[in-house]
Amino acid sequence: MIEEIKDYFKSTVSLIDSDLSYDGLVFKNELTADHNLDYTYKMVLGTWDIIRPDTDIKATIPVDIIIYKVSNIDKIEDDFSSTYCKAIDITSLAMNQTRISQNGYIKGVVATDILPESILNNDNTLQFTLKFIVELAYKYKL
Repeated sequence: MIEEIKDYFKSTVSLIDSDLSYDGLVFKNELTADHNLDYTYKMVLGTWDIIRPDTDIKATIPVDIIIYKVSNIDKIEDDFSSTYCKAIDITSLAMNQTRISQNGYIKGVVATDILPESILNNDNTLQFTLKFIVELAYKYKL
């Protein structure tokens, strides 16, 4: 299930910008080296929330995609705008219900926030956190 979620978001990001590369780190507090930040993103899966309304199990999991863009003082306004638009495109594509195969575990994706911010002690690196809630349904079989 986890791989299906990760693959879904990796393919979504890649469709919007194939130059963005996944840093492979799984926790928000793991830091990508500054010299590797440009055009990278981090994917952080949160707490699995489970309910069992009937014989199926339903769950939700928050997923954060954190995009980094290294800029400079001459280009920061343009880089901010283009990266923000890229973030909007990623959230829009991720929520496109026609991309979600109802044969898999993922049943829906909802974007909740796009948070632009600078990285502490680095005025020229942009960070955009895209927040999603992934809805899943499954039956557990041994």
